[in-house]
Amino acid sequence: FMFEDLGIHIVPENGSKLISKNSDEGKITYAKILNLEPGDKILISTNTSNVASDLLKTIVIENGNIEEYLLLEKRAKLWQSELLKFARDNSHLSVKDLQVILKKKGLKKDVVTIRNWLNDKDIIIPKFRESVIQGIFELRSNFNTSQIEDCLDANNHMISLRSKAREILQGKISEININEDQQSLSISLGKLNLDYDIKEIVSVSDSLVSSRFLYKTITNEALNNREI
Repeated sequence: FMFEDLGIHIVPENGSKLISKNSDEGKITYAKILNLEPGDKILISTNTSNVASDLLKTIVIENGNIEEYLLLEKRAKLWQSELLKFARDNSHLSVKDLQVILKKKGLKKDVVTIRNWLNDKDIIIPKFRESVIQGIFELRSNFNTSQIEDCLDANNHMISLRSKAREILQGKISEININEDQQSLSISLGKLNLDYDIKEIVSVSDSLVSSRFLYKTITNEALNNREI
């Protein structure tokens, strides 16, 4: 999406965002990226932390189950722990080498994705989780099938919790209408404050870019020069 200030916000076409449709008189909803068009407004989080994770933890803490949640998160991320352990045990391998090994397990991933798996602590649920989780556990010759099943079960539970968290957020935002000239918005959920910039979409275009650009707002020059 391009904005009036020439900023470009990049999102996957199959994703969803908080938006205000031009025809909805300031009402905020979740909408599929594919349904957005010039004149609609998009809400861009300015929070520096992982909003999805913070929202989940806030809801769980309010219900008094934070220890249970942290254990669930650890189980769900066990695939990442396994990959990190494999990388440490084979420290002579480059990311490219690891890419080749994963490909032999049926996981055809680019170097950027693998590097994110190794370094991004906010990743919990990988895309195509069933094949990814199984393939990574099978890097070890003595992998445990029950661990794969437990990790997948925890991932599915996390997805259910995220769905509930989204419903709570949707309920909160359904009470809000933004003004025509409003440029920012804050939403409070318990002790969590969610801050957003409100940007009107000037144009929409399709483009193939690296995943490292996703969910970022950048300039066209930076995108062309690969400055980030």
